Amino acid sequence: MIFSPFFVRQGLSMPATLNATWGADDANSYVSLAEAETIISEHFMNSTAWATLSEDKKTGAILESTRAIHSFQYAGEKEDTNQSMAFPRSVALTDDEQQDLLKHAVCEQALHLARLGGVDEHALRRAAGLKSATERIGPLTDSYEYRGGGSVLAPEVKWALRPFFATPRVERG
Repeated sequence: MIFSPFFVRQGLSMPATLNATWGADDANSYVSLAEAETIISEHFMNSTAWATLSEDKKTGAILESTRAIHSFQYAGEKEDTNQSMAFPRSVALTDDEQQDLLKHAVCEQALHLARLGGVDEHALRRAAGLKSATERIGPLTDSYEYRGGGSVLAPEVKWALRPFFATPRVERG
């Protein structure tokens, strides 16, 4: 798998710096590079894949992870309609609790990407609802069949974010 941050895939230039200002209208991340370095080194075992990345690749992994987390529908409303990111939200958790959870979730996802060697293109295809895909490179052909939905998020990240997912209500009459 090739490391392909969202900005590179979209043909955009990657921001030179991360803006992790909580609730800001120009934020592009939930965690700064310095915070990610500390969180990953102190809280995650086997972070060798992260340590070997260049600063640009780490920034790309943080941005890609933030984008993946940002792409879901969450319970509650944005606290400020002008904020650029999905969080902070008007939910039962305090801003500090939300911020801590999001920082760790982004770091977990960025480390997941580092361990994979980049974005899992098959997970992206499953999440987009593709049933099959065929790739041709010269005389070689690879065909893939996808079953069920998928998520671009690591399972640990989805688990960590569970307080923010809306719980469907079942009403019986």
